[in-house]
Amino acid sequence: MPDIHIRREHDLGLEAARTVAQRWMDDARDRLGMSCQCDTGEAADTIRFERAGASGVVEVSGQRFELRARLGFLLGAFSERIEQEITRNLDELLSRPRAEQRLRGRRQRGGQRRRVHLLWALEHRRQRRPHARRV
Repeated sequence: MPDIHIRREHDLGLEAARTVAQRWMDDARDRLGMSCQCDTGEAADTIRFERAGASGVVEVSGQRFELRARLGFLLGAFSERIEQEITRNLDELLSRPRAEQRLRGRRQRGGQRRRVHLLWALEHRRQRRPHARRV
């Protein structure tokens, strides 16, 4: 039986990694018809998945994702393609939170700049002498 072993290091932290793992589980259930069970731990979670011809475990911690799967005879013929698909999907899921964090940081920095500019403009307006109106 062919085995698939994929390990991805990350710097998301446990809570964000759990969110990514939940997305992965939802995707595995919806698209692949997997039955998934998650065992939550203090430092790491373990997701067990199974369907006809495939079974495995995903270990999720604050520093890495590790997937070990065993394919049956029929799916074993497509093991390279399956491994590529799993790798692509996992990499996509792991890159999404980073992109969201960068976007959030840009929004916050942009908002801070605007606030600083508005405060400066208000202060500058107060310091200016009022002009006499010509009638």
